[in-house]
Amino acid sequence: MKITSDEFIPWMIEVGGRRPQEEAWAVYVDTQLVIRHVKCIAKGTLDAVVIHPRDVFRHAIAMNAYGFIIVHNHPSGRLVFSQMDLEVLRKLAVCAAIVQIHLFDFLVVSADGYISAFERKMVPEIQWQNLLDLWTKHVNL
Repeated sequence: MKITSDEFIPWMIEVGGRRPQEEAWAVYVDTQLVIRHVKCIAKGTLDAVVIHPRDVFRHAIAMNAYGFIIVHNHPSGRLVFSQMDLEVLRKLAVCAAIVQIHLFDFLVVSADGYISAFERKMVPEIQWQNLLDLWTKHVNL
């Protein structure tokens, strides 16, 4: 299945929308956007989960993934991005730019549906030159 398929989001809602605790999955794809692997990268509590970039990129690099989507559930059914979700999204975007593995989306799913950071134009665009400038301003090379 491709991440662009009409079946992808309903499938992820089915997989994660009814779980009793927060979890996060990374959906890794190849250059044709075909799903190559889905990995649960974090399990949390009733109302929180810690998603660390290290856990996302460890698997992405090991499997030579072209890109990924993060899918995270909200058992409460609230389809809004929390402040923690937005912070994780920002960190993942920076790391993705550094290692040049594409972050395609960050989805929050529940039994009632989903929200997409990409559809809401919330996925940060990190320019390589900006990263280089940040690095050279803070570290003497």
